[in-house]
Amino acid sequence: MASFPQSPSLIYLIIKGVKVFVPFGDIIRLESDRNYTVFFLADGRQMLASKTLGSFEKILPSNFLRVHRSHLINLDCIRQLDKVCHSCILKDGQAIKVSNKHFKQIHAAFLDTSF
Repeated sequence: MASFPQSPSLIYLIIKGVKVFVPFGDIIRLESDRNYTVFFLADGRQMLASKTLGSFEKILPSNFLRVHRSHLINLDCIRQLDKVCHSCILKDGQAIKVSNKHFKQIHAAFLDTSF
């Protein structure tokens, strides 16, 4: 498998045959779609990349955590964490379910990044 050339603050993607550089800070979350990954960006755009979520999980910085089998989120984009529903509300208003397996890790990470 080809490696992804990366910089400390950008991820390099190929979207519909076009090379795109996306700043990590612009990524709110990633969602698995079988062997593809959908990137949800702060400006409302969505980008479909032809790599698995697991491929991106290996190269994204530590502030991106898996919350569910099908989701990675940017911890910097969490607005609210709901302990009752086991979900997090992101800065774009989306509620993402957090699996029981990952909830403690997300809760601890969220507390570490909150002010």
